Amino acid sequence: MPTFFHPGPSVIAPACACLIFVASRQPSLVVATLLQVTTCACLLGLLFLLIVWRSEIRRIVAAACQVFAALLLALLPPVEPAATPHSVPSLPAAPLRAMLFQRPPPLCA
Repeated sequence: MPTFFHPGPSVIAPACACLIFVASRQPSLVVATLLQVTTCACLLGLLFLLIVWRSEIRRIVAAACQVFAALLLALLPPVEPAATPHSVPSLPAAPLRAMLFQRPPPLCA
């Protein structure tokens, strides 16, 4: 049978004395600590909800992405096909070999 930690008076009394001492000397430290504990508890709760409802959240995000994609596609102007002539396109002439193998101009030193 597992034994759980039950704080007795030997643990609670020094903790309370320390808390009272810190509160009387530096009350801003107590407030900051309480805010940190509260923030940690809120983040832990959000993480718990995220883990429990992950499949529903995934479904909602996927549906939102599909709606957003459809909205973006609806905003695009319709694409019309380019008018192409029915003639046979002419092939460009091959470049002259003489121009490809010309020497560069001499350098003037």
